Amino acid sequence: MTQRATGRELLFVDRLDWAGFAHLLERTSKRYAWVIHDYCLMSNHFHLLIRTLEPSLARGMQYLNARHVTAFNTTHGRRGTLVQGRYYSGLVESDEHFLQVRGYLALNPVVAGLCREPEDWPWSGYGAGGAICPRPGAQLKRFVAAYRHRRERLAAMALRDMSGL
Repeated sequence: MTQRATGRELLFVDRLDWAGFAHLLERTSKRYAWVIHDYCLMSNHFHLLIRTLEPSLARGMQYLNARHVTAFNTTHGRRGTLVQGRYYSGLVESDEHFLQVRGYLALNPVVAGLCREPEDWPWSGYGAGGAICPRPGAQLKRFVAAYRHRRERLAAMALRDMSGL
């Protein structure tokens, strides 16, 4: 699932915002019986790959977002909303889809230019070393490397097509 900030607002400005949200995510997962398979916190949005053991997604997201916005507003001296609309959620349909989502989450900060390698981003399941969800195993690491290579190859092909070279 994905949740975005409104307009040009940021969800995370400093290390305390990132770490506070990570702690809040752990609390939320326990409170609402979520199994966190992966996550990625970006400056203006976050992604979660979770399994709900109870029908608690909406209540859990409301809890997570409301507490983060309250803490963020208090810390940064602001008022009002911070998150934009309802979160996006979708079902993972297969093992391959599960790996694709994990690959996307691992590469999200790399594509955004926030780090060079997925393991360098401490605010994701891939780079956090097992802090919130299990460490990436060998299969996921191989998949992410191959997924990254495919994305880079497709981007280069698209650039060649657009430039006429």
